[in-house]
Amino acid sequence: MKDELEEIVSTEISRFLLSDASYNEMADHFRKFLLGLSKQHDISPVRIIDQVMFFRRQHKNFGDDPVLEFLNAYRISAISRRRKGTSQQIKEASHGKIKLDPITLNEIVLTQNRARGKIYENMGFVLVEYYLRNLRNYSGSIKISADRTTFDCIDSKGKPSKRRYDLFLLDFKIGIEIKSGRISFQDNTKDQICKDHYLLMQKVVSEVWWFLFYGASQKVLTELLARNINFIDLGLNDFEDMSQGSELDIPRWKED
Repeated sequence: MKDELEEIVSTEISRFLLSDASYNEMADHFRKFLLGLSKQHDISPVRIIDQVMFFRRQHKNFGDDPVLEFLNAYRISAISRRRKGTSQQIKEASHGKIKLDPITLNEIVLTQNRARGKIYENMGFVLVEYYLRNLRNYSGSIKISADRTTFDCIDSKGKPSKRRYDLFLLDFKIGIEIKSGRISFQDNTKDQICKDHYLLMQKVVSEVWWFLFYGASQKVLTELLARNINFIDLGLNDFEDMSQGSELDIPRWKED
């Protein structure tokens, strides 16, 4: 199915990328095409995009990949669940107020993603300190390696692989995974959970913490609990939907 969807979607995108259409015109066309494909294969449009993007990243060697660039731009600018927190330009482009060609839009998206990653990494530092000080009553110094600690492990298919943590608490041997968007049980997430479980079983790491800024599907949460992986669901979607003046509770620690 993944091979078939990748071929169908990539062929369609390649076809209209050769035209003189604006990004908005291409996005409108792709939206209709995607809905038709979704009904035909009984799979959500978001899942189709995620599967095609994952397949091309794993199995294609194109260097600069215009199909992947378009999908990445569309995924952020046109899918409603991705609109929160995007730049004003992308918001306006997704509503048709301004026109951006795919290259310009992709540059905006890449810049935004890099900035967002750094912001959430810094938020991770704050959360780590909060939970160590308040949950573990730890008062000593905290030594953290940011995006540099990698371990040899086994993936979900039983093949040798690598696991890189967003943050790693050196003195505690705790791996930190930071999720800045809502996640579902896709191949990449499944792999990360299996790798974490392997490293825990081998006692390479003492604990693994996942910070879920926008939550996760029930399947992901069930798998995390089953593999003894701690998670902190920040629930920012819920916070954003609350009316002004509502009292917000500190997210609770979830562990088995």
